[in-house]
Amino acid sequence: MPARRATRGRSLPVGYFLSPAGMDGGFFLIMAAMPFKVLALGGGSVALGTIAAVGAASYIVAAPTIGRLSDRVPRRLLSTAGAFSLVACAVAAWLVPWLEVLIGLQVLMGLGKALYWPPVQATIGDRTPPADQGVVLGRFNLAWSTGKSLGFVVGGLLLSTAGFQATYLTGAGCVIAAALTLPRERGPQTGAPGDEPTGPATAPLPAAPAQPAALLAMSWLANTAAYGSFGILTYHLPQFFEHRGWQADLYGWYLGAILGSQTLLFWVLGRLNRVRWTEARLWVPQLGHLAALVILPWLGGFAGLILTAPLVGLGCGVAYQASITASLQNPATRGQRAGIHEGLIGAGGFLPPLIAGVLVDRGLGLAAPYWFAAALVTVAIAGQVVLHRRARRNPADRP
Repeated sequence: MPARRATRGRSLPVGYFLSPAGMDGGFFLIMAAMPFKVLALGGGSVALGTIAAVGAASYIVAAPTIGRLSDRVPRRLLSTAGAFSLVACAVAAWLVPWLEVLIGLQVLMGLGKALYWPPVQATIGDRTPPADQGVVLGRFNLAWSTGKSLGFVVGGLLLSTAGFQATYLTGAGCVIAAALTLPRERGPQTGAPGDEPTGPATAPLPAAPAQPAALLAMSWLANTAAYGSFGILTYHLPQFFEHRGWQADLYGWYLGAILGSQTLLFWVLGRLNRVRWTEARLWVPQLGHLAALVILPWLGGFAGLILTAPLVGLGCGVAYQASITASLQNPATRGQRAGIHEGLIGAGGFLPPLIAGVLVDRGLGLAAPYWFAAALVTVAIAGQVVLHRRARRNPADRP
């Protein structure tokens, strides 16, 4: 039997990078419009938190389930269904005149994301040999983060110049493009269980670089807190900006600067084929993220505010990269763990924005959401320290 040679991750079809860029670009164009539509329909702080909670709850339930399902059924079929769900949500959100219906539509937002991301992440993990994982995941993250950054920037500009119709429909168009550019599943999946390269002509793949003990649990905890804080910024900054008389385009530029910093990090990691994660590399960016959240409410001008964006972006980016790297390490559970990874991102966006809205509604002021976000990151860092120390004391418990 002729030896099989593993497909090099660098030669993955470009659609595996174009599609995630288009999907997150479209999703966050739609997302950028949602809090402003809530305010336009008469909603306040609690309503802003509620739309975040409903979408996140849908995602939390669906992502792990679909992740497990994607280990057994055609993944492209699931991803295409996710695109249809998001397009339906965008069109309905543009047309709907009732706040309650807009809140209900967030179920489609969460479901659409859940149908797309775990299947695509698991497919890329299957088709990437361990030696190429650092480069491929760096480029994959660079792709979606670029799309996400542009989604917020363009969304803010469209909202301030052309209104809801242009924003929602442009987002729907990007989602359709993402579905069309995703490659069809053909041939063996080089990283899948039972499909390891065999035969004398195939050199053994290098071992993965050493990782800190309990990296999977630590990175999942970091990622949950990072995206909980980002969810608070996404849904509550519009009210903060309106209170200061700032337009929607500045909201787009600020979130775009956060995501641009994250994108730059992914570009760097994509050039470093194999990153050895250490406790310092995981914790130091989170401390910078924490500092940015603490000082954010005290900054009176937009020029000072935007200087905090790189700290938030690097904190979120490091947490995400560590989490997806650890989640895709085991070929037998890639779909399942990718679903958990995404579900935890949804969990971060579930209660935190809702609790932040309640804090404002109870009279604690517009600064309360950002200090609550800082508390989340603080608790997550403390939890990671505990996990790390426990793993050092009990080597047999290490994953």
